[in-house]
Amino acid sequence: MGTTSFTIGVCYAASSSRRFHRRCGRCKWRYRKRHTAKPAFISAKQLDEVSFAQVMHINAATPALLLAALKPSLQGKHATIIASLSARVGSITDNGYGGWYSYRASKAAHNMLLRTAAIELKRLNKQSIVLCLQKPFQARVPTEKLFSAEFVVKQLIDVMAKRSQETTGSFWDCAGEPIDW
Repeated sequence: MGTTSFTIGVCYAASSSRRFHRRCGRCKWRYRKRHTAKPAFISAKQLDEVSFAQVMHINAATPALLLAALKPSLQGKHATIIASLSARVGSITDNGYGGWYSYRASKAAHNMLLRTAAIELKRLNKQSIVLCLQKPFQARVPTEKLFSAEFVVKQLIDVMAKRSQETTGSFWDCAGEPIDW
């Protein structure tokens, strides 16, 4: 069985039963080919073990393995900030739409692994700060309305600069607002 190439979109104008679809007359969003990755598993019937494992590896295992490799450098009494990009869809509390099984699960796992790393690292370095950050949403945004890379980097650095050891293991959007787990 081959991999289907397409991008999935969400139309909030559509009814909840038709939220994910190929074309919407109201928003004019159209199905289009983009790359060879599988969709983010819109419904349970689309789950595929191999693709699910790949998404979990990319979004959860890789950041955890990177932290494990860096652990010796993170120990001590020096200031350390670890920030990893996550996504709001990884928030269990914020999940009001369902679907996107593998991506949501992988980002929720990413968030849990970073939260766990924050607890462990605090024992090894009291000055450490571990954060999950959400970059601005950019899917289906017209090119002229996208934020520049420089703006996004500045926003995320500002968010990091305002955090302290008391906020280690937390999740923040690019405007500096906390996101519930």
